[in-house]
Amino acid sequence: MRYVIIRDDDTNALTPSSCLERLYRPFLDRGLPVNLATIPAVATGTRTPDGKLEGFLTVKEKLPQAAPFPSPAAMEPIRSLIAMAMAAPETVSEKWEASKAVEQEKSFGLGNNRSSVATKAPPQIVVPSHTTTSSRNGHGEAPQAGAAPEKNGNPAAVLAIGQNQALVRYLLANPEYNIVQHGFHHDYLEFDRADPAEISQRLESGTRLLMDAGFPRPQTFVAPYDKLSRSSLEEVARRFQVLSTGWFELKRLPRSWWPRYFCKKVSSAPHWRVGKTLLLTHPGCLLSCFRSYNTMLDGILRHVNEQQLTVLVTHWWEYFRNQQPDEPFINFLHETAEYLAGHPDIKVISFSELVSGRIPLN
Repeated sequence: MRYVIIRDDDTNALTPSSCLERLYRPFLDRGLPVNLATIPAVATGTRTPDGKLEGFLTVKEKLPQAAPFPSPAAMEPIRSLIAMAMAAPETVSEKWEASKAVEQEKSFGLGNNRSSVATKAPPQIVVPSHTTTSSRNGHGEAPQAGAAPEKNGNPAAVLAIGQNQALVRYLLANPEYNIVQHGFHHDYLEFDRADPAEISQRLESGTRLLMDAGFPRPQTFVAPYDKLSRSSLEEVARRFQVLSTGWFELKRLPRSWWPRYFCKKVSSAPHWRVGKTLLLTHPGCLLSCFRSYNTMLDGILRHVNEQQLTVLVTHWWEYFRNQQPDEPFINFLHETAEYLAGHPDIKVISFSELVSGRIPLN
């Protein structure tokens, strides 16, 4: 049996749930787990070197077209509601609130350059307990950013995942989604820093925000840009049972990890373990709009067939660039789901299923 983990990065408080639904309904209907690397409190002003917002901040939910003026028959319930309001204001208020079923999300999604962002300092790492949002957020609307980005590109606001209740309800209603912690703010090289106290605060604050939103305590950590300092590796290993990243460098590893790292290198094993923490690598973003669609499947099949466990990384926002769905790319993702579900010797699993130790890594 070979195992595949689907890891989709950058879900955040500004992600339209309709995008995730469009991408992953074929996976969910087949019972295939999807691991969403979720930003606990997204920095809404993170920018690329050319000054553009990161891609996970640029995908917007399209507003519905204006409806035609209602016919007299369609107006009848409204007239009844008005009459009821005149007779019993409290009753109609309750009915009116209960009738708000359509939830509008205003969301943004991630830029083309994932290697650098023009930020000079991270935003504040303490999320206010009462961030200013629209008064309608309690009825499911996505929160609005509190201010515009500053000229130097520093994020002007952060939004906690729990502020988008429509998105949270959607994710919780579909148990095949597995939420893993993706940094804290996702500002540039957020965990490529040396101060253990700040790293610890970011990790613990992010975990707390995910749990406050109603998600289980995350067991898996994914660093923004897959970049971690030595101090970050140590702090992550103390708190999480799985670390998913692109690669490991000897110069960044704690010295106590070196013997096991040498064993990994000698055996050419992609995955290894230090203490209670599984350390997983992936072969790059194989599901990416920046790869050739003609050769993408060959790369995926090669790695799936060669490895016991393959982590397939993708980014939801890449499928909706320029405010338009990339239909060929979306179709390719759906064909991937069909392929994985149709082969009995391949099992799609969640990161949390690795924790039991019953699934071989290499």
